[in-house]
Amino acid sequence: MRDNNGELLNFLKGKLGSLLNKNMALILTGSRALGLEDESSDYDCYLIYDEKDRKKVRSKYLSGGWAVKEGGVWTNLENEKKEQVTLMTKSYEEVIEERESTLQYVFINSVILVDSSGKFKSALGKMRKNIDLEGELRKTYLSFMMDLSLLRGMLRKSYGKPVSFFKKGDVVRSLMKLSILLDDKPYPYEKILYYEFSKTKNFKKINEFIEKIKRVENVDKANELRKEIVDFVNGLMPSEEYVGKNWWRLR
Repeated sequence: MRDNNGELLNFLKGKLGSLLNKNMALILTGSRALGLEDESSDYDCYLIYDEKDRKKVRSKYLSGGWAVKEGGVWTNLENEKKEQVTLMTKSYEEVIEERESTLQYVFINSVILVDSSGKFKSALGKMRKNIDLEGELRKTYLSFMMDLSLLRGMLRKSYGKPVSFFKKGDVVRSLMKLSILLDDKPYPYEKILYYEFSKTKNFKKINEFIEKIKRVENVDKANELRKEIVDFVNGLMPSEEYVGKNWWRLR
């Protein structure tokens, strides 16, 4: 993938034309930036611009197949190899102020194609300083404990197998996110979640619990497993006060 960055850059320059100026940056994100792509993977790219150029970016492309999405504009393109290239936009200011952990992960793990002015690297540095890992960990912990509490009841007769499957999935995903945050890293978007989870220091033990969650089918055993996991996770958390003074109620 990385050998093709020159081809990708030339393709994007051709599509952007005169819009692309020396103050803008182009970055590649997603599976191709991480080297995890397969034959069906598309190219997820961002055009990063100065706030003063927002109207220029919108007016040039909204009439040409682009659409507004989450404050920016985006489009799906196709290169000469019939591969899909998704191009989205963000201002430097939006990168700096980004609070969504999954997007913080996207920007931190991007491959820079163009950054002549160095503004993207500067914005990235400022964004890193704004990342609230403690807040994310606290929020994810509480969410996980709420998901985990469903283990006790999700296998009762009122729950069908499809519902039980998805409830287990919620527990598994929140436990993976918790493991990543305990390593002081923003958690990734869903597609890359297991990849980052597999690199965490608590992966081996937590993965054992995940396999138990997947297999449990008895309400009593689910309750026993819940207590076991609560004790394990609370042992990993930095302190009891860290998750709020009423943390014990979730036991």
